[in-house]
Amino acid sequence: MAHCAHYQICGREAEANDGESLCILHSKDPNKDKAAFDRALAEHREGEGDKFRFFVFPGDVNFSELTFEGDTDFRGATFSGKADFRGATFRGDAGFGGATFSGHADFIRATFSGDADFRGAKFGEHVGFWEATFSGGANFEDAAFSDNAVFVRVSFGADAGFSEATFSGDTYFHETTFRGKADFIRATCSHSAGFSGATFLGHATFSAAAFGGDCHFYGATFSSDARFDGGTFRCKADFERTTFSGYASFFARMFSGRTIFAGAKFGRHAEFDSAYFTGKSEFDSATFNDDAVFRSTRFAGKTTFQWTRFKARALFLDVKANEEADKTQISPGPEVDFTNVTIDEPDQITFRNSDLRKWRFLGTDVRKAEFTGVTWPKHRGRLVVYDEIASIPMDQVRDFAGIERLYRELKQNYEDRRDSDRAGDFHYGEKEMRRLNPDTPRGIRWLLLLYRIFSGYGEKYLRPLCWALGLLVVGTLIHYVYVLSPTSGGPDLVWMDFAEWGRAAILTVRPMFLLRPADGVPTGILAAGLNTALSLFGPLFLGLLALAIRQRLRR
Repeated sequence: MAHCAHYQICGREAEANDGESLCILHSKDPNKDKAAFDRALAEHREGEGDKFRFFVFPGDVNFSELTFEGDTDFRGATFSGKADFRGATFRGDAGFGGATFSGHADFIRATFSGDADFRGAKFGEHVGFWEATFSGGANFEDAAFSDNAVFVRVSFGADAGFSEATFSGDTYFHETTFRGKADFIRATCSHSAGFSGATFLGHATFSAAAFGGDCHFYGATFSSDARFDGGTFRCKADFERTTFSGYASFFARMFSGRTIFAGAKFGRHAEFDSAYFTGKSEFDSATFNDDAVFRSTRFAGKTTFQWTRFKARALFLDVKANEEADKTQISPGPEVDFTNVTIDEPDQITFRNSDLRKWRFLGTDVRKAEFTGVTWPKHRGRLVVYDEIASIPMDQVRDFAGIERLYRELKQNYEDRRDSDRAGDFHYGEKEMRRLNPDTPRGIRWLLLLYRIFSGYGEKYLRPLCWALGLLVVGTLIHYVYVLSPTSGGPDLVWMDFAEWGRAAILTVRPMFLLRPADGVPTGILAAGLNTALSLFGPLFLGLLALAIRQRLRR
């Protein structure tokens, strides 16, 4: 009788008329006798130990509570039914590489004292590792999970490798502890993935990993570096209250759904370079203890940073809104709420070459922030902050006092940088908010209104110039109706004598400079009133003109 094709493993002869040159332990015949298989399996374990490579287990297999004293080899094995390893103990290395689990696979509370190798294993139905313990390395590289995969409260004592693993069902790693490296490079999770409460004591790498369903890292702890470079979160990505004690990188990561970093804590450098947020993004109450870098980041959905705290540098470099909005020039994209942000070192926050047309800054100290090459929104020909022009609910009142304070801080910022044009725009906005504030006394509001009309709060030099020229023209014309009598006794100015217009203009200009007419005196009450008005408003408009010019030249 011929030897089995795997004789070096089983030491058995091939089954007669089998046609496969395989023994009953390796035979792929779905109808083989299970009782005969169990007897052969018991004989094999007694003689050869726990070497089950390429075995084909018919029906359900029960290894629950069993202790495997030495190395265990299930590589290439096929489990046709349920594989029950609940509470099993593997004292040596456990090899399941390339194994196929056609039914449920339960490793609940199993203990792996040595290395556990599941590389290339295929799980056809639900697989559970609930509260299992891996004291050595656990390798699930290129493993395929066709149904739900449960690793809840599992303890990985050494490195855990899931690179290029495929999770076709829901995946659960809740409250799991990774004491060594956690490698999920190029892993694919088609449905929801849960890592809530998980602890990563070593490096955690999710680079190029793709998450097709909701992904939850709520309350997870990364004690070392965490890398999420590349790859995609297609649905919700929840990092609420997650702690990143080491370096955290989300370079070029695509966030297609709602993204939550609310309450997250970043202990070291946090990098979001080239990340793309297409859905709503929330960084509310997050804490950045080290540098936070948002370089070439794209926010295509509403983004909030309310009550976020930056303890070191915060760099927003080349941050843009939705690219489609930039192309159409219809809208600068969604809102970014940067309100009430706490910056421990105000001079460490930088906005460079960024689109701020829909950024809210109310309640954030921006006096020392760097704004270089940024794009502010425009309203009625001047630069403004979005907080002034953003729509608000009908039942709310705009915070004019807060926006006034924001404008004052931005004015100071740009004055310190000798940028007179932008400082002037924000000075205008500061006064405008004070005028519109209902809490401002009515008398002050009227004065501010006149100040705005006559000189644009001291920033528009053309306004007082136009008012002065208008006063000159009106005064000149009125002089022909309400004449001045020459002091020399000559004839009065005549309405149709156009050659006398220059003389009338001179008679109008002199009172505007507080000079008495050299050759004429007012005749009549209205003429005297005109002379008085010229003496009052002329110096006022000229003074406002000089003030506006001085404001421009002083900065």
